[in-house]
Amino acid sequence: MSTVRTVLFSVLAVPALALAQSSNIDLFSFVMQDAQLIAGAHVDSAKNSPFGQYVLSQIPMGEKYLQGFETETGINPLSDVTEVLAAWNGAPNANGHWVIGAHGAFTQSIPTIEVNVLKNGGTITRLAGVDLITLGQAGMNSKEANVCIGLFTDGFTDLMGDCTSVEAAIQFGVATSGPGSSIALTAQQLRAHQDFWFASVVPLSEFSGLLPGSATSSGSPLSGVLKSKLLLAIQQISGGVKFPTAADGSGAQFSAEVLLGSPQDATSLLNVVNFVVGLLQMNTGSVPPSAVGFASLLGGLQTSVTGSTLNVGLNVPESTLEQLFQQVSQLAMNHVSAPGR
Repeated sequence: MSTVRTVLFSVLAVPALALAQSSNIDLFSFVMQDAQLIAGAHVDSAKNSPFGQYVLSQIPMGEKYLQGFETETGINPLSDVTEVLAAWNGAPNANGHWVIGAHGAFTQSIPTIEVNVLKNGGTITRLAGVDLITLGQAGMNSKEANVCIGLFTDGFTDLMGDCTSVEAAIQFGVATSGPGSSIALTAQQLRAHQDFWFASVVPLSEFSGLLPGSATSSGSPLSGVLKSKLLLAIQQISGGVKFPTAADGSGAQFSAEVLLGSPQDATSLLNVVNFVVGLLQMNTGSVPPSAVGFASLLGGLQTSVTGSTLNVGLNVPESTLEQLFQQVSQLAMNHVSAPGR
């Protein structure tokens, strides 16, 4: 009950009017001060692009996973969500703080979510303009270990994360303009002109556990690569994807910046990237058929170095995007339908 008391006390300082107009809240204000990874998407503009329309046309109306999600939450992610933003402080386990915020049309979903929460043993605390949901995990009593959801009752905003982060967002988010760290400033700049974007200062070695085979005793072959001296010199990675509107063209524009410790490191990484790309193009006959299109696509990769930063850019035609989407969809279907799954 300490979590509930803390929230009840803290929200007394939050004007009810501000909470009642959550459509005016900048999702970026929910980002914690020590965030090391920030990412987001302008879902509305992405799905209105030619490629977005193509993707929507390829998703069956009765697709069981989407249908199941909508049944459990009352939210159709293909039509109800307009923007998503996520942040993580880069720390593992109980020290890890994370939050996901979304704008959209969620009024109809609130009763559905709350009914299912109560069925599954969660608790609901009704605050001024926000319904706070606490989802306890077995054997976990700390706020960091439990998951909280903030449903703004005007139906424009949903918030989810560890309870500490959600409490802080409810208490302070409506009154702040977001953190002012270097990664936050980079993320804000990307958000202004990209449809999908991210900025991260999390060391690449932290992601080695996510690679296939990393749970085995020998680990993933790529784990050692992520811990190499050159990749450990990477201080920040940021980038995004822009989908032009139908009036401006089609396809996608990918861009990324990799900040390293020195100009020499940036040049070394540039040489490695160019070498790998050249090697793939020279050996397209030996790569799997599903990867041939990707390998040839890399021929249009644009790379350069500015000071200690490696710049990467790639324009992908609409036809290539659709082909890659079909290949990824087929691989996903094969994975799901594989025996034992």
